[in-house]
Amino acid sequence: MVSSHSCAANGRVSLTPQTTTLQNNGDSQTITISLDNPIIAPSESGVGQVTLRFSPSDPRVTVSPKKVIFLQNEWSQQKTITLTKVGNAVEGGPNTVTVRMTTTSNSEYYNLFQNNISVTLSGPVDSAPVPTGSQSGRRIPQATVWWNQNDDKKPNVELLTKPLSLGVYDYEVQLLQRFLNTHNAAVVATGIGSRGNEGYFFGTRTRDALRVYQQNHGLVDDGIAGPMTRKSINESLSSNN
Repeated sequence: MVSSHSCAANGRVSLTPQTTTLQNNGDSQTITISLDNPIIAPSESGVGQVTLRFSPSDPRVTVSPKKVIFLQNEWSQQKTITLTKVGNAVEGGPNTVTVRMTTTSNSEYYNLFQNNISVTLSGPVDSAPVPTGSQSGRRIPQATVWWNQNDDKKPNVELLTKPLSLGVYDYEVQLLQRFLNTHNAAVVATGIGSRGNEGYFFGTRTRDALRVYQQNHGLVDDGIAGPMTRKSINESLSSNN
């Protein structure tokens, strides 16, 4: 019978270290993986491989490789994965990312075991506003500006022109946050993403605020600035200018 094992500190599959801090864009940490019972029990002769899959809770941390396989003759070996921080933009807290590990195996001992790695993100954050140029060494894609050529008095209007979703780093994210903060869907009360301090990273709080706006306007509340959501926001931006 297949058994389900709860998460424990290390345990049947050890992850070392199990907590780490990544500071700057591109910083990485190597995690060593080992199985704690490399001797196959007689009843499990021929059970084959143990497959581990790793999934971060936030796109600011990447895992390579995402899948690690221990063949039966490799149970006594160690393997590694590398965690890497992507970008410097950090929305107002919390800034702890969980990398979840799950296993599959036809060994009851190792099947459906779970374990986590906790990653604290620190270091530089975006300062806002920075309308042009680069931030933290990254080129910020610019927004598209539209205007009425027949009306010299009509001010320039910045519109959303591309899909925006979790993990995106783009100038238009700042435009989106500004819009949400003034349309009853505040991103965050204080810090990066708050009114007057909008940033360029589309994190979980931007997603949740966008869902509020979508719910208030009868749109699919998927937290993605897709075609219908952008149309709604752009119509509002245009009508206000």
